[in-house]
Amino acid sequence: MALTLIGKVLFWIGLIGVVVSIICGCYLYATAVTVTLILPNKPDIVALNQMLFERGGDVASIYGNTMDKTTKVTLIDKAKIIHPKEDPTLALYPVDKSKNENPLQIKSVWLFLRSFVAGFAVVLLLGWWLKRKRV
Repeated sequence: MALTLIGKVLFWIGLIGVVVSIICGCYLYATAVTVTLILPNKPDIVALNQMLFERGGDVASIYGNTMDKTTKVTLIDKAKIIHPKEDPTLALYPVDKSKNENPLQIKSVWLFLRSFVAGFAVVLLLGWWLKRKRV
């Protein structure tokens, strides 16, 4: 009797955990923005780079040093995204590492999401097994 009750509780905890984890992951993916992360230059350096810029050059280097290729990030301040006038299709997101700014990347979300779903799935299966077990 006690194992059956524990099994039911574990089953529901596992089921709710799997569903909530997947919903949260889908929400974070849906709100993600594709940007190029940059270490920002000072405003006077940006102004100088804009004056010296030639067509066909690297637009991102005007505003800072690129840290990575384009990546999807979520839960960021969208007001900080820079759309350069030299290439309005480009989205740059300045990240100041000296202030410990680290935007949440979607690849990190999927890494943790797989772990959470796997863990809750084990709890779900354990609960299902205990619920069905007759003592």
